[in-house]
Amino acid sequence: MTFPYGLIGLGNMGVPIAENLTKNDIGLIVYDIDDPSNRAPEKAHVAATPADVWRQAETVFLCLPKGDNCKSALQSLLECNDRVTSTVIELSTIGMPMAQEIDAMLKPINVNYFDSPMSGGVAGAKAATLTLMCAGSKDLLEEHRAALEAISGNIFHLGNEPGKGQAMKLINNFMAATGLAVTSEAMAYGVDQGMDLKTMLDVVNVSTGANVASQDKFPKRVLTETYDANFHTALLSKDVGLFHEGLKAAGLKGQLAPLIDALWKDADQAMPGSDMTEIYKLMQKKLKS
Repeated sequence: MTFPYGLIGLGNMGVPIAENLTKNDIGLIVYDIDDPSNRAPEKAHVAATPADVWRQAETVFLCLPKGDNCKSALQSLLECNDRVTSTVIELSTIGMPMAQEIDAMLKPINVNYFDSPMSGGVAGAKAATLTLMCAGSKDLLEEHRAALEAISGNIFHLGNEPGKGQAMKLINNFMAATGLAVTSEAMAYGVDQGMDLKTMLDVVNVSTGANVASQDKFPKRVLTETYDANFHTALLSKDVGLFHEGLKAAGLKGQLAPLIDALWKDADQAMPGSDMTEIYKLMQKKLKS
């Protein structure tokens, strides 16, 4: 049996993406690197191995945590002689050099690679409002627009060469990581000086210091002490590191990137398994250390 789409990776983001594809009656076969049996949507067919996806899906989404996971999955594609897959759509955040390397891997076997990392978090994945930052053939974008619109509310085409989507995603995540860290340190200072966290947020959010962290993450995740943005510190640290590496690979000297990279690496080491919003707790401690 042949399916129009496959998806490899059923983590926090992959599950709602798969659900939205099947809700739109898009035929789907899925494989997870962990345990797909408990997480696959009811309408999706579950594959036993990645090779089963390559053998049965014409176009395959990759939604995996790291570039190494993507390369491992794609190695099985290279080794699959009876594949039907002709296009791979990359939803993962893996960095520009890795995307270019994968594109070069797939060209000799005539498989198209469409670079399309996403932003919007688990909430955006569930609501099908993800932002997709696409790089690759415009013809491929139009060919797969219906499937992309089933999971996204914002689709941007950034160029014809895979890698540019990754660069845009890392720009976004570097800015988000910086804003969250800065807001955490500023709010921790204010609380130390005896001010109320909610009142400070109310002031900032109608003033020039407002940002996504102060408007969304702090009111919903920090002020409530739930710390449940559903994006791990480790993943944000990975993305900031990829941004820093991208600067260096381009021969550029970032002024803030080394500092923000070191800060998030420290946060990941100090708080293994933590939600990214828990950096506020770390900044509170650092102010007094």
